[in-house]
Amino acid sequence: MSRSETKKKLKDSIENGLVVEIHRAEQAYFLLKAIGNHVSAIDALENGKFIGFFYTIQMALQTEAILAMSRLYDKANQRFPTRCIYQLLHMVESESSNLPLIYKRDFRELEIQLQSLNIREKTTRLLYTDQKKFAEELSEHFKNRLKKRSVLQTLEKLKTIRDKRFSHNEKVFRLKAPSYNKLEKLLDNAKEIVGAIGWLYLDTAYTNNGKYFLSSDTELHCMAMDSLIEKLTSLHEL
Repeated sequence: MSRSETKKKLKDSIENGLVVEIHRAEQAYFLLKAIGNHVSAIDALENGKFIGFFYTIQMALQTEAILAMSRLYDKANQRFPTRCIYQLLHMVESESSNLPLIYKRDFRELEIQLQSLNIREKTTRLLYTDQKKFAEELSEHFKNRLKKRSVLQTLEKLKTIRDKRFSHNEKVFRLKAPSYNKLEKLLDNAKEIVGAIGWLYLDTAYTNNGKYFLSSDTELHCMAMDSLIEKLTSLHEL
């Protein structure tokens, strides 16, 4: 592929795939937490008449969160490629000779951002001497992060609950979903990978100093949920 074709594929993978799934997963995840934070107030509303309503919302959000996270961390498949984290990293490595060249006015700022992701200084220095090798080591760095035991265990739980509860209706017992904390760490990994590759090769800033810009939309939705429950509670108390 030419550099322009590779950039087009990267852009499609990130903008039409990963950014969308991160938003879906994050929105569902944080709305679930917002509802959970008000469970006592919801239980008290009209002697529990609102419980069924919010339970239905919770089930829909849980499905959305699990499926969106699962799509984010699908395995790379060359026959049926999907817009997932592993496919993105594979593309960066396999097309390392054809990636857009990195031109930055302030390479020092870029070095600081890469260091914040615990990328080795030796790898960062390759920006000046061998951008092909840099891309390969960048991909390997993120792949190694996803190979950590705690990450693999969370991904296995995620795959199991998706397959046995959401994709199929199997008769299973004691099926344990990943904790909210573990899912949040998976989201953070996805944001950092998208942030780094998006900035390096698409000149698009998704993150800055560890902050994922698009999370502000999710925060607004959570504030709206908080406000809704508080208004329902105040009406009930009148």
